[in-house]
Amino acid sequence: MLIDVIEQDSESALLQMIERNHKQGSLASLVHFKFTLFGAQPNHDQFVLAVKECLIGFKASVYFCADGDVFVVWRGTARNVLKQLLQNVKAAFAQDMTIACDVFPHHYYDLLAHGEELRIICKQKLHAQPGLAPLPPSDADLDAAAIRIARTGHSRPDSGFPQAEGHATDWHSLGQRIEPRLRFSPEQIVTLAQAVEIRKQRKHPEILVVEDQTFSRLLLHSSLREHYTTHSTEQAKEAIQLYAEHAPDIVFLDIELPDGNGHQLAELFKRFDPQTFVVMVTAYNQQDEVMRARNNGARAFVIKPYNKQKIFDCIQLFHRNRRKAS
Repeated sequence: MLIDVIEQDSESALLQMIERNHKQGSLASLVHFKFTLFGAQPNHDQFVLAVKECLIGFKASVYFCADGDVFVVWRGTARNVLKQLLQNVKAAFAQDMTIACDVFPHHYYDLLAHGEELRIICKQKLHAQPGLAPLPPSDADLDAAAIRIARTGHSRPDSGFPQAEGHATDWHSLGQRIEPRLRFSPEQIVTLAQAVEIRKQRKHPEILVVEDQTFSRLLLHSSLREHYTTHSTEQAKEAIQLYAEHAPDIVFLDIELPDGNGHQLAELFKRFDPQTFVVMVTAYNQQDEVMRARNNGARAFVIKPYNKQKIFDCIQLFHRNRRKAS
């Protein structure tokens, strides 16, 4: 069994493969191994040796990105391959895992269901390549920098941010940009990766309610907890912790929060968990709020006051979307 190994212009090759697969409608699986969380560049030969025995009988490809991340693609949807891949990669690269975690940080994708999300990831990586017009640091870049700062106590100029020629990155300003924003800590990122794996075994969805109005929060929580495991909070920062711990299937998310903005939370959850199902909640039916919610990955939009019909319509929409993706 031969594995196609792509080491040059892998971001472009991966994007082309995703586009081709979309047109053909072929069943295929992809795992994104996130070495960038550790600031690591894996040895290519070592990685191929670690995964080859897991892919016997499959047509498979490995894409090594310039930033260190690795994508493994194989034809078919055999999820039992994933467990062995994760075990082998963790065993081979344990020395690179500078954050303690039980499962190597990764994300699993079905190419048919998640093609658009993968296109966005590839395009972000393409824009980070040398020789292209520099872009300002993306939120993904800022999160990677936050992890490095948390781990090392300082930012390094080898962190992978694109720089305009002749202009050094202002790392002090970058640190200031990171500090006030709502984000997952490095520890929460690892916790979330583990929670997402546990979520795959659930038979019924878990729900997170983020609402600062006490009466509305209690009403929504009490309506849901009769049927579903439900967590609730009025604080954006606590919502981040609850999301990391539980990887909820559905989030009812108020826009106005005392310590943050619901739009920013929705974008954060979507970036780290593309399967998130966010229902934005507001007292105002304003078109710009609806459009911003959709742009940040919200799947539904509810205008207060709540009623049971609105709530359970959103849950039914979640179930319909999940059936389509399965």
